[in-house]
Amino acid sequence: MKIKDNFLPEVAFEKIFKLMTSSMFPWYYQISQTVDKKEKDKARDKARKRREDRDKAAGKKRVADYKANKDSVRGQGGRAKGGLMKKDYP
Repeated sequence: MKIKDNFLPEVAFEKIFKLMTSSMFPWYYQISQTVDKKEKDKARDKARKRREDRDKAAGKKRVADYKANKDSVRGQGGRAKGGLMKKDYP
C-alpha cells in the first residue's frame, strides 16, 4: 500500500473536516459488528461442536447413572411419572 500525504487541496480538506466534526453530521452507534463470512462460519461451527460435545457428555452421564442405579430406577413408574424406561438407554 502506498500512502500519499496531503493529496487533498487544503480547501477541500477543511470543508470535509468541518462537515464531519460538526454537530449536524449524522453519527450512529451500531451495537453489532460486521464479520467476515469465513469468521462467522468458523464461530458457528465451533459453537455447534461445543453443543455436540456437551450433549454427548450428558448422554454418557445419564447412561452411567442408569447403570449405577438400575434397581432403584426401574420401579419409578415409567416416563409419565418422571422415571426412566429401559429403552431410553442403549
